[in-house]
Amino acid sequence: MKKKDLSTIKQFPITAYLESRGITPVRRLATYAMYRSPLRDEHHPSFKVDTEKNL
Repeated sequence: MKKKDLSTIKQFPITAYLESRGITPVRRLATYAMYRSPLRDEHHPSFKVDTEKNL
């Protein structure tokens, strides 16, 4: 992957991508959002997205 492509991808918020795929946060706080794992069935959210760092 080219560096230009990667920098373009990094500009797009992870939370926006997840929401476009129908994955909504269970809890949204000032600096992060918590999701249930999209890879397995779970009862408590374990997937954390840092909204300030986009990680």
